Amino acid sequence: MNALLPVEIFAFGDFMYVIQDNAPDDFAIGQLEADVAQNLRSDVTITAAIAYDSDAESIGVGAFTIFG
Repeated sequence: MNALLPVEIFAFGDFMYVIQDNAPDDFAIGQLEADVAQNLRSDVTITAAIAYDSDAESIGVGAFTIFG
């Protein structure tokens, strides 16, 4: 039986924090994405990208790929 670990996880995001003298501070998230990769066998890899879209205020699968 093959172990399903290690799983590789990569992530990035765009964040904005604004400090103003005469106005409330502001915080915003532009985009967040987490990428996951798993080797099922020496010749088969599955990858997925899960992304947050701030314009649509939604989370979705940006990509799902099986390499072999």
